[in-house]
Order: sequence, then structure tokens, then C-alpha cells
Amino acid sequence: MIRVNSSSVLPSLEKPKESQQQESEHFERKGITHHSILQKSLAVTKTKQQIIFEKVMAISNDNVSKWDTVINTPLIKIDKIKPEDSPVLLLRAWAVIENFTPKEVFDQIYDTENRVKWDPVTMGLRVVEQIDENAAVIYFYVKTPFGITERDFVQRRGFAFDYPEKGSIIMSFESCTHPSAPPLKNRIRGETHIAGYLLKPSSTRPGCTDLCILSQVDIKGSIPKAIVNMVAGKAPADWVKKLTKACERARKGGKF
Repeated sequence: MIRVNSSSVLPSLEKPKESQQQESEHFERKGITHHSILQKSLAVTKTKQQIIFEKVMAISNDNVSKWDTVINTPLIKIDKIKPEDSPVLLLRAWAVIENFTPKEVFDQIYDTENRVKWDPVTMGLRVVEQIDENAAVIYFYVKTPFGITERDFVQRRGFAFDYPEKGSIIMSFESCTHPSAPPLKNRIRGETHIAGYLLKPSSTRPGCTDLCILSQVDIKGSIPKAIVNMVAGKAPADWVKKLTKACERARKGGKF
């Protein structure tokens, strides 16, 4: 069974070079920290980002673990698994976004102004700090039903074009902390163990995009994990529908 935090899904690691260590210390001084001991030992550099991307790739390509298929249609397939080292469900979905290119789909996921218009999960989405042209710390919160405390998240977001191959786009997300986005008394801070997207031109449908979605998110609090996991297993299908409609509206609006 897959272990999300296991070294089996990560490339071998060397001791950070002096320059990387200096960058890591600079990053820590700015107040941005990561939950994983492994992550804390590495600088936020292209080397570290490569590790995160390879982790996303390893999960997306895993065909050894016993995944449970929740939905399987011509346009979307959703798998779930409970990793050995965590009670939090790991979701993996493949979808076909018809008649839109990877870049068009990416724009709707990445751009904060576009995202808040169609994705109700990312309320108040904003960039807390732009680390470099391919990485940023972001914040958003999730509205909840009456009687349930809202959840919020602070994530380090990274992306790369032409990865792992030309024409493809990869995005990754993981929890971090930042002094400009401290925990709030009226919201519970959730934890993103790993999340990401892989977008590439469809191999069977010209002009379409094959999208892989990964998500392992702990919303914390007292809501039973069984209920959270049951709802989460169906969420990607609704999200993909909203994403497709957002692409349609953006194209009609002449934004592409």
C-alpha cells in the first residue's frame, strides 16, 4: 500500500549543499515553515520543488497499490486509498476537459481572480507572498454549513511548464505557515499533505486536455473522518464540471 510520506515515493536525497542551506535559513527567517521534517531540512529551491513534483508524479503513476475506484465514466475516473501512515484519504482522479488546451485549463486553476469566480472551495483566495516566478504562498478559506467552523489553508504552490514532458504542466500544493497568514480564532487551519494537478494534451482526443488531480487534505476538527472521506470521494466530479464551465466562460469572454 502506498505511503505518502514514505521514502519509497521520493527520490534519494543528498545532504543540502551549503548554498541550499543558506537559502533554507533565509526562508526560515522570513517565517515560512513546512510541516514535514524532510521539508524543513531542504531549501525552497528548484531542487526541493523537483522533489515535490516527483512525489506528485509517483502517486499519479502508482499502479501497484490497491486503489478503490469510486467513479469510472468515459470523462472521469476517481480512485481513493487510505495510506498506511495516515487516516486521511488520498484521492486521485483523471478527467478529460473537452475542447480546451492544457494552458487554458491551467489559467483557470492558477489565476486567483479567475479561480474565486468559479471555485466555491477557494473563498478569499489570495497570494500571501510571491517566492519566485513559479512559486508562491497562498491563502484561502472554505465556507461550511451552519454550525460547522470554517476551515482555512495556507499552502506553498509551485508549477512548471513542459514538465514532465513538452506540452505538459504540473502544479503542486503543500501546507506551510507564514507570518502574514496566522491562524484565526474563527477558523480551523486545515492541512494539505499533498495536492497537485498534471495537465497534458489528450492522447486520444485532439484539442482536449487530460487532467490528473491529486488531493490529500486533513480538514482537522471534530468531524468524523469517515464522513469527510465519503464526501471527498465524490467532490472531484463536481469540481471538474465547474472547471469546464469556467473555461467555456473565459473563452467566450475573449480572455484566452
